[in-house]
Amino acid sequence: MVEMVQCLVSYFGFTADEQGRPLRYYSYQVIGGPGPGKGSGVASITLLAAGDPHEIYQIYQNFHFVHQGGAAAAVEKAIRYLDSFHSGDRLRQVRTEVARQSSVAFPPNDRTGTPPLPTQAFGRGQISLQAPSRCGRGGTDGIQQH
Repeated sequence: MVEMVQCLVSYFGFTADEQGRPLRYYSYQVIGGPGPGKGSGVASITLLAAGDPHEIYQIYQNFHFVHQGGAAAAVEKAIRYLDSFHSGDRLRQVRTEVARQSSVAFPPNDRTGTPPLPTQAFGRGQISLQAPSRCGRGGTDGIQQH
């Protein structure tokens, strides 16, 4: 079993419009999962919403890796990055609890060996991924039917 964790992290300014909506806000989804090695984890940051289109930031690092602690540690590292990134913006952070979901690893292997070949059965034959051919030259663009 592997674990996926996620949370919503938002940053709000201290001023609001006449309806009480903050004039400045940034809302991110942070999702973490297993990393390439035993005990490692990765997390990705996605900007979901921003209050001022002229002030949308391009975060510099949206992928975070940890050697130990798994997905939860990677998510916490990503959140520390967001806190640091917005530290000079005079915003307050609000976040949800980390939601956890366990599932079977895909591809199903012991995560210590080589994963199975990237071939799956579809319909009557099998589809296997090959090196892509050049588009417009009558090739299969990397997909061959067997």
